[in-house]
Amino acid sequence: MNEIIYLCANLDDLSTLKSEDEIIQGVFEYIDEIFSIIHPRNLIYMSIDGVAPKAKMHQERVSLYNYAKKHSSDNEQFTKCDIKPGTMFMSKLSDKLRSYIHDRMNSIPAWKSIIVILSDANVPGEGEHKTMDFIRSQKFSNSNTNHVLFSGDSDMVLLGLTMPSDNVRIMRRKTNKIEVYTFRDLKLLREEIKNEFIGDLKSIIDDWIFLCLLAGNDFLPNLPSIEFNQTEINNVIFDTYKEYIRKKDVYLIENMEPNLEYFKILLKHIGEIEEDKVMSLLERSQTATNYSLDEIRKQEPITNPSAIRFAPPSFQKSRNPTSSTESATHWQRQYYKDKFGFKGDQLKTKSTEVVQHYAEGLCWVLHYYYKGVPSWDWYYSYYYPPLASTFSNLENIPMNFNRNSKPLKPLEHMLAIFPSKYARYLPKNWQELISDMKSSIIDFYRSDPAIDAHGKRYEEQYIVKLPFVDEKCLFEALKSIDSTLSKEEEKRNRLDDDHLFIHSTNSCYQ
Repeated sequence: MNEIIYLCANLDDLSTLKSEDEIIQGVFEYIDEIFSIIHPRNLIYMSIDGVAPKAKMHQERVSLYNYAKKHSSDNEQFTKCDIKPGTMFMSKLSDKLRSYIHDRMNSIPAWKSIIVILSDANVPGEGEHKTMDFIRSQKFSNSNTNHVLFSGDSDMVLLGLTMPSDNVRIMRRKTNKIEVYTFRDLKLLREEIKNEFIGDLKSIIDDWIFLCLLAGNDFLPNLPSIEFNQTEINNVIFDTYKEYIRKKDVYLIENMEPNLEYFKILLKHIGEIEEDKVMSLLERSQTATNYSLDEIRKQEPITNPSAIRFAPPSFQKSRNPTSSTESATHWQRQYYKDKFGFKGDQLKTKSTEVVQHYAEGLCWVLHYYYKGVPSWDWYYSYYYPPLASTFSNLENIPMNFNRNSKPLKPLEHMLAIFPSKYARYLPKNWQELISDMKSSIIDFYRSDPAIDAHGKRYEEQYIVKLPFVDEKCLFEALKSIDSTLSKEEEKRNRLDDDHLFIHSTNSCYQ
């Protein structure tokens, strides 16, 4: 649903600002259009993004920080922040959607025969994943049940493949053409995978999904070599998988965990193409590390080989090593020193900790895609990924997931991710926590954090070193003020469940 909301809000076009009522009416019309195309016979599940797991929180913080920088005006009527759990707009949208569903069920015959479930922004979880959680919770006895998932998010393809049903299609709109849609039949994709890799299809799909997540996901920074050439790294990943894993008639994923031996083989081959790419990355980001965004814009990255002589001595040395062994050791040391601050004897121990944490993160993501949130409070606690070549030190993959963890409430989540510029969205007494320089948590909301271009082409891809938020500090800060909420704010702050709508004439009505 969030894709529809963003599309109707059209935030990229400031010349056509819409009122909240116009945006909501656009959402209704969009749903009507999808309904008329799909003709659902049994059920519609409308899922809006709720509070995301902490693993996604830093990405959300950086996204809103970049948005605030890009939109410097203080007179914005409607912003990206409005489309976040806990805002007045999302509460209004939820109320209006309930009325919309009630109206359609009482005025249109096709709606009377179906069940509608609304999972609004007060229900925790990302929209696509809430949809999958619901599907997993159902026991579809009829194998002929067809599932149509509307989403332009590429993740939905992977999520769709985790479903036991073959009858799954992904519906998405063509870029910049609202009225034109395409359908991706996942049964055909399964056939393509089956023809590419011989073996047990379910096991191969488990491996295939893990390999795709390794190539990139929303919860972990990409491995350094993956940053540069997606096509090349995909070839390396899948060629290595076929050559060194499938030829042995074994599988990479066993019981939702990577087989350590074959996982290290995979990373070893990714690491073999890493050195030149990492050295280029270090050179290109050397002048940008720990500078503000304005300062970065004034810098010229070191990309031309003829300019290497002007680079710092450490880079000249690493580009002209006396031996390949010295080179490998040096560039790895240089990476962990520059990006993590690891030095000397602590390098192996500390880099192994990062490798373990990253591998744990891959397991978290895999579990998230297959079984739902494994832990609401787990997150990757570094700005940078480890080197693929140092996964050889990995002896085990810890999975210290707190299964009893709970999501933040919507207003707490807003407090955690909103920049100071958008303090107005918070309850009045909370606003000073992210805007007053005397606030005990003001350091979490730096207006000009250190930024590393990290070899990236676009500003929105730069590493923005906003501090990782500690929820315990937020809760302590809330205790220090009058954090009493109004009834309306309490409504927006609650964690809710899905809402089911069924007409009294429906055969399932009891």
